[in-house]
Amino acid sequence: MAKGRMLNNKISLNKVVNQLSDRSQLAYTWAIAHLDKNGVMHGDPAVFRSIVFPRRADISSEEIQDYIAEWAKKELVIWYESHDDIWIQFPKFLENQVGLRPDREPETGYPLPSADDCRMLSGYLPEDCRQTSGNVPENIPPNRTEQNRTKQNRILVPDRAKPEPDPERVDDKNLKYLPLAEKLADHIQANDPGHFKNKNRKRLTSSWADDFRLLLERDGRDQDLVVHVLDWCQNDSFWKTNILSGSKFRKQFPQLLLKMKSQGPSPGKNGDDPTVEELDRVARRIYGIDKQEEDIEF
Repeated sequence: MAKGRMLNNKISLNKVVNQLSDRSQLAYTWAIAHLDKNGVMHGDPAVFRSIVFPRRADISSEEIQDYIAEWAKKELVIWYESHDDIWIQFPKFLENQVGLRPDREPETGYPLPSADDCRMLSGYLPEDCRQTSGNVPENIPPNRTEQNRTKQNRILVPDRAKPEPDPERVDDKNLKYLPLAEKLADHIQANDPGHFKNKNRKRLTSSWADDFRLLLERDGRDQDLVVHVLDWCQNDSFWKTNILSGSKFRKQFPQLLLKMKSQGPSPGKNGDDPTVEELDRVARRIYGIDKQEEDIEF
Protein backbone atom coordinates (compact mmCIF):
# COMPACT_ATOMS: atom_id res chain seq x y z
CA MET A 1 0.00 0.00 0.00
CA ALA A 2 1.18 3.54 -0.73
CA LYS A 3 2.85 5.62 2.00
CA GLY A 4 0.32 8.41 1.57
CA ARG A 5 -2.60 9.77 -0.41
CA MET A 6 -3.55 13.05 -2.04
CA LEU A 7 -5.78 15.39 -0.04
CA ASN A 8 -7.87 17.39 -2.50
CA ASN A 9 -8.22 21.05 -1.51
CA LYS A 10 -11.96 20.78 -2.20
CA ILE A 11 -12.32 19.02 1.13
CA SER A 12 -12.08 22.33 3.00
CA LEU A 13 -15.10 23.61 1.03
CA ASN A 14 -17.19 20.47 1.46
CA LYS A 15 -20.35 21.42 3.39
CA VAL A 16 -20.84 17.95 4.87
CA VAL A 17 -17.25 17.64 6.10
CA ASN A 18 -17.50 21.10 7.66
CA GLN A 19 -20.53 19.95 9.66
CA LEU A 20 -18.32 17.44 11.53
CA SER A 21 -16.70 18.28 14.85
CA ASP A 22 -13.02 19.21 14.83
CA ARG A 23 -11.94 15.79 16.12
CA SER A 24 -14.22 13.99 13.68
CA GLN A 25 -12.75 16.03 10.80
CA LEU A 26 -9.25 15.13 11.99
CA ALA A 27 -10.08 11.42 12.05
CA TYR A 28 -11.76 11.59 8.64
CA THR A 29 -8.85 13.37 6.91
CA TRP A 30 -6.11 11.34 8.59
CA ALA A 31 -7.88 8.13 7.56
CA ILE A 32 -7.46 9.03 3.89
CA ALA A 33 -3.71 8.46 4.16
CA HIS A 34 -4.34 4.83 5.13
CA LEU A 35 -6.79 3.81 2.38
CA ASP A 36 -5.89 1.10 -0.10
CA LYS A 37 -6.13 1.63 -3.85
CA ASN A 38 -9.92 1.12 -3.72
CA GLY A 39 -10.46 3.56 -0.84
CA VAL A 40 -11.01 0.77 1.71
CA MET A 41 -9.61 0.32 5.22
CA HIS A 42 -10.52 -1.43 8.45
CA GLY A 43 -13.79 -0.17 9.92
CA ASP A 44 -13.60 -1.85 13.31
CA PRO A 45 -13.32 1.18 15.67
CA ALA A 46 -10.53 -0.37 17.76
CA VAL A 47 -8.47 -1.34 14.71
CA PHE A 48 -9.15 2.03 13.05
CA ARG A 49 -7.90 3.83 16.17
CA SER A 50 -4.71 1.75 16.31
CA ILE A 51 -3.96 2.60 12.66
CA VAL A 52 -4.90 6.29 12.53
CA PHE A 53 -4.27 7.40 16.14
CA PRO A 54 -1.57 5.11 17.59
CA ARG A 55 -0.17 7.92 19.76
CA ARG A 56 -3.42 9.60 20.87
CA ALA A 57 -4.45 8.09 24.20
CA ASP A 58 -7.17 10.75 24.55
CA ILE A 59 -9.12 9.37 21.58
CA SER A 60 -11.08 6.24 22.46
CA SER A 61 -12.49 3.45 20.33
CA GLU A 62 -15.96 4.56 21.44
CA GLU A 63 -15.34 8.02 19.95
CA ILE A 64 -14.15 6.46 16.70
CA GLN A 65 -17.32 4.37 16.54
CA ASP A 66 -19.43 7.52 16.85
CA TYR A 67 -17.39 9.26 14.15
CA ILE A 68 -17.69 6.41 11.64
CA ALA A 69 -21.43 6.10 12.26
CA GLU A 70 -21.78 9.85 11.67
CA TRP A 71 -19.78 9.68 8.41
CA ALA A 72 -21.92 6.79 7.18
CA LYS A 73 -25.17 8.62 7.94
CA LYS A 74 -23.87 11.64 6.04
CA GLU A 75 -22.89 9.32 3.13
CA LEU A 76 -19.20 10.18 3.41
CA VAL A 77 -18.28 6.49 3.82
CA ILE A 78 -19.80 3.06 3.38
CA TRP A 79 -19.61 1.01 6.60
CA TYR A 80 -20.09 -2.70 6.12
CA GLU A 81 -19.28 -6.19 7.36
CA SER A 82 -17.71 -8.72 5.00
CA HIS A 83 -15.44 -11.75 5.32
CA ASP A 84 -15.94 -11.83 9.12
CA ASP A 85 -14.55 -8.33 9.60
CA ILE A 86 -15.69 -4.69 9.48
CA TRP A 87 -14.65 -2.23 6.77
CA ILE A 88 -15.21 1.30 5.54
CA GLN A 89 -14.89 2.62 2.01
CA PHE A 90 -14.59 6.25 0.92
CA PRO A 91 -16.82 6.13 -2.19
CA LYS A 92 -15.28 9.24 -3.84
CA PHE A 93 -11.72 8.19 -3.16
CA LEU A 94 -10.71 7.47 -6.76
CA GLU A 95 -12.02 10.72 -8.22
CA ASN A 96 -9.97 12.69 -5.68
CA GLN A 97 -6.72 10.76 -6.28
CA VAL A 98 -5.43 12.37 -9.46
CA GLY A 99 -2.66 10.32 -11.02
CA LEU A 100 -3.30 7.22 -8.92
CA ARG A 101 -1.84 4.08 -10.56
CA PRO A 102 -3.78 1.15 -9.05
CA ASP A 103 -1.89 -1.29 -11.27
CA ARG A 104 1.33 -0.40 -9.45
CA GLU A 105 -0.03 -1.03 -5.97
CA PRO A 106 -0.19 -4.48 -4.36
CA GLU A 107 -3.49 -6.09 -3.51
CA THR A 108 -4.48 -5.68 0.13
CA GLY A 109 -7.24 -8.25 0.04
CA TYR A 110 -9.70 -5.81 1.58
CA PRO A 111 -13.19 -6.71 0.29
CA LEU A 112 -15.21 -4.13 -1.63
CA PRO A 113 -18.78 -3.35 -0.56
CA SER A 114 -21.31 -5.40 -2.49
CA ALA A 115 -25.02 -5.88 -1.95
CA ASP A 116 -24.56 -9.59 -2.53
CA ASP A 117 -21.84 -10.50 -0.06
CA CYS A 118 -21.69 -7.85 2.65
CA ARG A 119 -23.88 -6.65 5.50
CA MET A 120 -24.39 -2.93 5.90
CA LEU A 121 -23.80 -1.55 9.39
CA SER A 122 -24.87 2.03 8.73
CA GLY A 123 -25.41 4.27 5.74
CA TYR A 124 -26.38 3.19 2.26
CA LEU A 125 -25.03 1.15 -0.67
CA PRO A 126 -24.75 3.29 -3.82
CA GLU A 127 -26.00 1.94 -7.13
CA ASP A 128 -22.52 2.01 -8.67
CA CYS A 129 -21.23 -0.26 -5.90
CA ARG A 130 -23.99 -2.75 -6.68
CA GLN A 131 -23.03 -2.79 -10.32
CA THR A 132 -19.25 -2.91 -10.03
CA SER A 133 -18.51 -4.69 -6.76
CA GLY A 134 -18.39 -8.47 -6.47
CA ASN A 135 -19.81 -11.20 -8.65
CA VAL A 136 -23.52 -11.91 -8.62
CA PRO A 137 -24.23 -15.58 -7.85
CA GLU A 138 -26.15 -17.46 -10.51
CA ASN A 139 -28.94 -18.58 -8.21
CA ILE A 140 -30.12 -15.87 -5.84
CA PRO A 141 -33.23 -16.71 -3.82
CA PRO A 142 -36.10 -14.30 -4.66
CA ASN A 143 -36.43 -13.16 -1.05
CA ARG A 144 -32.75 -12.20 -0.93
CA THR A 145 -33.02 -10.23 -4.18
CA GLU A 146 -35.89 -8.24 -2.70
CA GLN A 147 -33.91 -7.75 0.50
CA ASN A 148 -30.97 -6.34 -1.46
CA ARG A 149 -33.25 -3.79 -3.15
CA THR A 150 -34.30 -2.45 0.22
CA LYS A 151 -30.67 -1.92 1.24
CA GLN A 152 -30.37 1.20 -0.89
CA ASN A 153 -30.82 4.75 0.39
CA ARG A 154 -31.62 3.96 4.00
CA ILE A 155 -29.85 3.17 7.22
CA LEU A 156 -29.99 -0.51 8.08
CA VAL A 157 -30.08 -2.08 11.52
CA PRO A 158 -28.39 -5.50 11.28
CA ASP A 159 -30.87 -8.21 12.17
CA ARG A 160 -28.36 -10.08 14.28
CA ALA A 161 -26.78 -7.01 15.85
CA LYS A 162 -26.96 -6.58 19.59
CA PRO A 163 -28.02 -3.24 21.07
CA GLU A 164 -25.05 -0.91 21.21
CA PRO A 165 -23.69 -0.57 24.75
CA ASP A 166 -24.01 2.78 26.45
CA PRO A 167 -20.44 4.18 26.44
CA GLU A 168 -21.24 6.25 29.54
CA ARG A 169 -22.36 3.26 31.59
CA VAL A 170 -19.87 2.04 34.15
CA ASP A 171 -19.47 -1.73 34.37
CA ASP A 172 -20.45 -3.17 37.72
CA LYS A 173 -16.91 -4.46 38.25
CA ASN A 174 -15.57 -0.89 37.88
CA LEU A 175 -18.12 0.97 40.00
CA LYS A 176 -16.02 1.10 43.15
CA TYR A 177 -13.10 2.56 41.18
CA LEU A 178 -15.14 5.37 39.64
CA PRO A 179 -14.28 7.81 42.50
CA LEU A 180 -10.59 7.47 41.58
CA ALA A 181 -11.39 8.24 37.94
CA GLU A 182 -13.48 11.24 39.01
CA LYS A 183 -10.66 12.40 41.26
CA LEU A 184 -8.25 12.37 38.31
CA ALA A 185 -10.80 14.24 36.17
CA ASP A 186 -11.28 16.85 38.93
CA HIS A 187 -7.53 17.43 39.10
CA ILE A 188 -7.26 17.77 35.31
CA GLN A 189 -10.17 20.20 35.17
CA ALA A 190 -8.74 22.26 38.03
CA ASN A 191 -5.41 22.50 36.19
CA ASP A 192 -7.08 23.25 32.85
CA PRO A 193 -10.73 24.40 33.12
CA GLY A 194 -11.26 24.02 29.37
CA HIS A 195 -9.86 20.48 29.08
CA PHE A 196 -13.24 18.74 28.84
CA LYS A 197 -14.94 21.42 26.73
CA ASN A 198 -15.12 19.27 23.58
CA LYS A 199 -14.96 15.91 25.35
CA ASN A 200 -17.47 13.67 27.05
CA ARG A 201 -16.15 13.62 30.61
CA LYS A 202 -18.62 10.99 31.77
CA ARG A 203 -17.57 8.62 28.98
CA LEU A 204 -13.87 9.17 29.75
CA THR A 205 -14.21 8.57 33.49
CA SER A 206 -16.21 5.42 32.76
CA SER A 207 -13.23 4.14 30.78
CA TRP A 208 -10.69 5.35 33.34
CA ALA A 209 -12.48 3.43 36.10
CA ASP A 210 -11.39 0.24 34.36
CA ASP A 211 -7.79 1.50 34.24
CA PHE A 212 -7.83 2.06 38.00
CA ARG A 213 -9.37 -1.38 38.55
CA LEU A 214 -6.52 -2.97 36.62
CA LEU A 215 -3.97 -0.87 38.48
CA LEU A 216 -5.23 -2.08 41.86
CA GLU A 217 -6.40 -5.62 41.08
CA ARG A 218 -4.03 -6.79 38.34
CA ASP A 219 -0.94 -4.71 39.19
CA GLY A 220 -1.45 -5.17 42.91
CA ARG A 221 -1.13 -1.51 43.89
CA ASP A 222 -2.43 -0.26 47.24
CA GLN A 223 -5.32 2.20 46.99
CA ASP A 224 -3.92 4.65 49.55
CA LEU A 225 -0.63 4.74 47.68
CA VAL A 226 -2.45 5.24 44.38
CA VAL A 227 -4.31 8.24 45.82
CA HIS A 228 -1.07 9.77 47.13
CA VAL A 229 0.68 9.34 43.78
CA LEU A 230 -2.35 10.71 41.92
CA ASP A 231 -2.45 13.84 44.06
CA TRP A 232 1.30 14.30 43.76
CA CYS A 233 1.50 13.99 39.96
CA GLN A 234 -1.35 16.44 39.44
CA ASN A 235 0.49 19.02 41.54
CA ASP A 236 3.79 18.47 39.73
CA SER A 237 4.48 21.06 37.01
CA PHE A 238 5.70 18.43 34.55
CA TRP A 239 3.49 15.42 35.19
CA LYS A 240 0.19 17.30 35.42
CA THR A 241 0.52 18.18 31.72
CA ASN A 242 1.31 14.59 30.77
CA ILE A 243 -0.96 12.44 32.93
CA LEU A 244 -4.30 13.22 31.29
CA SER A 245 -5.98 9.81 31.29
CA GLY A 246 -6.41 6.74 33.44
CA SER A 247 -4.43 4.56 31.06
CA LYS A 248 -1.48 6.98 31.08
CA PHE A 249 -1.53 7.12 34.87
CA ARG A 250 -1.44 3.34 35.12
CA LYS A 251 1.34 3.04 32.55
CA GLN A 252 3.54 5.64 34.24
CA PHE A 253 2.71 4.65 37.83
CA PRO A 254 6.06 2.95 38.64
CA GLN A 255 8.00 5.97 37.39
CA LEU A 256 5.67 8.39 39.18
CA LEU A 257 6.18 6.48 42.43
CA LEU A 258 9.95 6.70 42.16
CA LYS A 259 9.88 10.39 41.24
CA MET A 260 7.54 11.19 44.10
CA LYS A 261 9.76 9.40 46.60
CA SER A 262 12.87 11.11 45.33
CA GLN A 263 11.36 14.62 45.26
CA GLY A 264 8.88 14.40 48.08
CA PRO A 265 5.12 14.96 47.77
CA SER A 266 3.86 18.33 46.58
CA PRO A 267 2.19 20.32 49.40
CA GLY A 268 -1.58 20.01 49.30
CA LYS A 269 -4.10 22.73 49.90
CA ASN A 270 -4.71 21.55 53.45
CA GLY A 271 -1.07 20.76 54.20
CA ASP A 272 -1.96 17.15 55.06
CA ASP A 273 -0.09 15.27 52.30
CA PRO A 274 1.94 12.31 53.57
CA THR A 275 5.64 12.65 54.18
CA VAL A 276 8.26 10.74 52.23
CA GLU A 277 8.79 8.54 55.27
CA GLU A 278 5.07 7.72 55.44
CA LEU A 279 4.97 6.84 51.75
CA ASP A 280 8.08 4.74 52.20
CA ARG A 281 6.39 2.78 54.96
CA VAL A 282 3.33 2.21 52.77
CA ALA A 283 5.49 1.02 49.89
CA ARG A 284 7.54 -1.26 52.15
CA ARG A 285 4.37 -2.76 53.62
CA ILE A 286 2.91 -3.52 50.19
CA TYR A 287 5.93 -4.66 48.23
CA GLY A 288 8.90 -4.99 50.56
CA ILE A 289 11.81 -2.73 49.78
CA ASP A 290 13.65 -5.29 47.61
CA LYS A 291 10.59 -6.45 45.74
CA GLN A 292 9.63 -2.87 44.91
CA GLU A 293 12.95 -2.32 43.11
CA GLU A 294 12.42 -5.48 41.05
CA ASP A 295 8.84 -4.61 40.04
CA ILE A 296 9.61 -1.19 38.55
CA GLU A 297 9.53 -1.31 34.75
CA PHE A 298 10.05 1.53 32.32
